[in-house]
Amino acid sequence: MVRVYENKCPENSNEGVVQNRLKYDSHLPMIKDSKGNIIEPTNLMLHNGESNLLFIDKFDQKRMFNFDLEGGKVVSEFNTHKNGVDMISSQTKNGQTTAS
Repeated sequence: MVRVYENKCPENSNEGVVQNRLKYDSHLPMIKDSKGNIIEPTNLMLHNGESNLLFIDKFDQKRMFNFDLEGGKVVSEFNTHKNGVDMISSQTKNGQTTAS
């Protein structure tokens, strides 16, 4: 299960490390691919203005998914090269907050 948390600390805060700053928001439903197989997400990254979530299937790293957080379903599935993908990252700091 993937749990979603909200950062309660203001963005421009100079408070430093704040204890208990994360607030539980929700959790994602059981995620399935287009064939109905259950996917266990790993290496998650927010994308497209934080409205989508990119991730790799923990048990098949040759498959990467684009999950629509608002719609609650997988909208794209990508097959990678034969060695699979180890990590997903943004090219720029805060890259996930800009629409692509």
